[in-house]
Amino acid sequence: MVKSILSLLCGIFQVTVCMILSIAWKHCIEESFRCHIKNSYLRILSDFIWTVMPVVFICTIGTPHNSTLISVQVLVILLLIPLGFRTEKLKLNLDQEYPFSDNRTFITCFRSVVTLITCICILAVDFSIIFPKYQKKTTDYGYSLMDTGVGSFSFMAGLVSREARRQTLKRKDITRGLTNGLVLIIAGTIRTMVIQTLHYSYSVSEYGRDWNFFFTLAAVKILSAIIATIFPWLIKHMWILSVLISGCYQLLLSKYNLIGYLEKRDVKLSESSFFDANRRGILSTLGMLAIYYFGAHVGSLAFQHRTTLKSNIKLLGRFTLLSTVCWILTYIFHQHQAASRCFGNITYVAWSNAHNLTSVSLMFSMEIFFAILSNVRRKAPGHTAVIYSAEDSVINPGGCRECYAVQSDGSCTCLMYSINYNPLFYFIIGNIFTGVCNMTIKVARTSWISAFGFVSFYIFLINTLTCLLFRFKKRIF
Repeated sequence: MVKSILSLLCGIFQVTVCMILSIAWKHCIEESFRCHIKNSYLRILSDFIWTVMPVVFICTIGTPHNSTLISVQVLVILLLIPLGFRTEKLKLNLDQEYPFSDNRTFITCFRSVVTLITCICILAVDFSIIFPKYQKKTTDYGYSLMDTGVGSFSFMAGLVSREARRQTLKRKDITRGLTNGLVLIIAGTIRTMVIQTLHYSYSVSEYGRDWNFFFTLAAVKILSAIIATIFPWLIKHMWILSVLISGCYQLLLSKYNLIGYLEKRDVKLSESSFFDANRRGILSTLGMLAIYYFGAHVGSLAFQHRTTLKSNIKLLGRFTLLSTVCWILTYIFHQHQAASRCFGNITYVAWSNAHNLTSVSLMFSMEIFFAILSNVRRKAPGHTAVIYSAEDSVINPGGCRECYAVQSDGSCTCLMYSINYNPLFYFIIGNIFTGVCNMTIKVARTSWISAFGFVSFYIFLINTLTCLLFRFKKRIF
């Protein structure tokens, strides 16, 4: 039993690893062959081929060959590094300052990777011929790739929140948080109305009759804004808040049999009150709020100003220790009760925190790795100096010099920074495209070649639109 769960968790995590390696090998290719693409449209195509297509492949038809693809990526990176960097001259000085961004490149990559993988999966899951069954959402208890979605978004929201930056929330910040919550409520309401009007197939066992993913995120945003207003001193103790919320909620689930209320299926939804009909979605928000505050705690560590290699390696060590503790807690809690995304129990909270923090740690490792190599870049043929200017001295995996500069004046279309610039728009437009695709295509009768082509073309359209919005600095939400 334990072996099967470990195998499943490894399969889930391989998708994130593939995405990270895709970013890394594209960067190595650019450094090794000096092929920094300036044309915006060619950069969109390049990002799609080298960064996105491996993930589309590994999420769908390439699932049986995940380990092989990841091994190939690692091998390619190891072969390319000596071509792009003078590793023989590499000298580590732990006290040396490196060009780490205060905005933290690894956080940008994490947000973009989570959003991108989610949008790939929400369409691919409808094509049963290419999407593996074990990666689909579980009914009550279990672990799957799609079960990570709502937890990852909650963690991501906390990671870049005002609380994470240890900033006292002012009235305008609280108003902005409530406004963001209102946007999500509107999106959730439209989704519910469209689904019920068009009789679109959906599972009421997930959130309930009227509730959906957008309402959960809205509730998390609004509740966090209210708590920050009433208890501003809690901003310095967010991990304690996460533990208290998840612990008290689990106590209600286990000791006071709230779990029995959530598990029962004999309720007639059409005759039930709003709370009864949507009890799973409403109550699981407490679990997502606990994940949000743990993400905010991780963000508070990440946003502390660190420029030396030693301080950043120490931070990576803290992340690794925290994620290890979360994995151990997941194992312990699983002995009592398996993880449930539908209920948001303490096992799901621990697993989501472990999965997301491990992903963040890997992306941070990539940033540190390339920062170390930044001083030993190869010289261009025929030149006596390194081909990069002072501004270009920054190693920026997933982006370029223009998007590194806080997305200010550059005409950049780098995918990771484009998604990070408009994450909510990217997700909403992904949902819209998924609905249109399902209403116009008979997904059950589609061949695997056509299904893979549809998913690839769909994600390419969303990427292109999002990159062009970033190119012209148009923020939708």
